[in-house]
Amino acid sequence: MVILTVAKLDNNKSSGLYTNIPIFVKTLNNYSQSACLDCGNTNPESLKEYDNYFKLSDYSDFSIKNLPQPFNKPDLVVFQSLYIIDFIKIAKELKSMKIPYTIIPRCSMTKAAQKKSGLKKIIGNTLWFNRFIEDALFIHFLTKNECLESEKNFKIKNKVIVGNGFKTPEITYKTHQRDCFKVLYIGRYNVYHKGLDILLKAIAYKKEFFIQNKFKFILWGKDSDNGIQKMQSLICKYKIEDLVEINGEIYGKDKEKELLDSDVFIHTSRLEGHPTSVIEAISYGIPVLVTPGTNMLDDVKNNKLGFFCNLDKREIADTIINAYENKNEFQNISNREIDFAKENYNWDNIIRKNIETYKEKLKG
Repeated sequence: MVILTVAKLDNNKSSGLYTNIPIFVKTLNNYSQSACLDCGNTNPESLKEYDNYFKLSDYSDFSIKNLPQPFNKPDLVVFQSLYIIDFIKIAKELKSMKIPYTIIPRCSMTKAAQKKSGLKKIIGNTLWFNRFIEDALFIHFLTKNECLESEKNFKIKNKVIVGNGFKTPEITYKTHQRDCFKVLYIGRYNVYHKGLDILLKAIAYKKEFFIQNKFKFILWGKDSDNGIQKMQSLICKYKIEDLVEINGEIYGKDKEKELLDSDVFIHTSRLEGHPTSVIEAISYGIPVLVTPGTNMLDDVKNNKLGFFCNLDKREIADTIINAYENKNEFQNISNREIDFAKENYNWDNIIRKNIETYKEKLKG
């Protein structure tokens, strides 16, 4: 089976695309012939030594037919993401060549995502992207909830659901014996996308309890849309400077150290595809606290991997307190998370499932 992945990549290490797509492409190569066509303007470090990596910018008048064999006539093309105009031209050529394709929209078809830059998306959908979606052989969603939310906005004739993965860590979580209680967030400082405005409201809502019980809310991430400035303004407004610590980007061993030193990993997102940061926390065995917008609430709830609530300041505050009051259960939660991640987030397992699913769809 020959699979061509089409994406727009960069060296933004905080992006799930940077982390997941190279692993997706390389692991596919263990079970098929896999290549990546990059529509971005940079050369991502994660694919610079991969033989079957092609840049759209290297072709003055791009055509799929110009790619080396066998990728000039793949069995399937996988578009990673949705709102990229280069994808439209490529999809038109694929249709003329009768080459099927799928789209992994990464949450961009959900109701919450459609509200962001809503007018632009209405125009874009009308002109190009509705047809792009309709002509796909199927849509590849990362979670069941992402699929359900997307079906409210688009006519989806065919679909599959297979999620992201994560490399199994060598070191995993152990409960801490200390006075302070650390709640950790790692992700972009996109205040709306990540629901950070509601998280800060929740901290302010129960700040007396959090102060009395020596809570620390430790945030790490890359600035996005002036998010750090917005966060600092809200922290001052709510007078929670003693509770919330804002830090910059963190990766590698430093990130692992912060994860293992935390008590709870929190994500209060409004919209996600299948967030790598939460998958990572679960893989390390860090008890998680998630809201519906993470698209991981069902996994957490059904498999007892941590805590969950709606995106509401009162519910978030009360759930954080509930986690604190049940910290004697953290090691049991951690053990369940590690077992769950080995089965459900292992990249080899995920890619094998992808290959089987893709073959079924191609048979019709």
